[in-house]
Amino acid sequence: LDNMLVVPRNNPASTETVGLYCWVYVTQENEETGVQTECRLGIVPLGAEDILQQKYAYNMPLVQPLLGLSIGDETTVRVPSGEMTTTILSVIPFEF
Repeated sequence: LDNMLVVPRNNPASTETVGLYCWVYVTQENEETGVQTECRLGIVPLGAEDILQQKYAYNMPLVQPLLGLSIGDETTVRVPSGEMTTTILSVIPFEF
């Protein structure tokens, strides 16, 4: 239980908090190069990821630090190319 990760599932009506089954629009700034980009990340359960569709499992290093954050929150994400400061721009639940 010490290493358990609780993953919030987005209420379909909620557009405030990052959880499962949502699109997260973020600004990412590479701390080494200063390059800033905007991107969309889909957050899905383990096994449902599809990189070509920009859907990533909740436990991937790019996504895990975003879980539970709200619009305007900022965090540091570690990726192979270095660290990125990531800011949440918007959260949109998946349409099923």
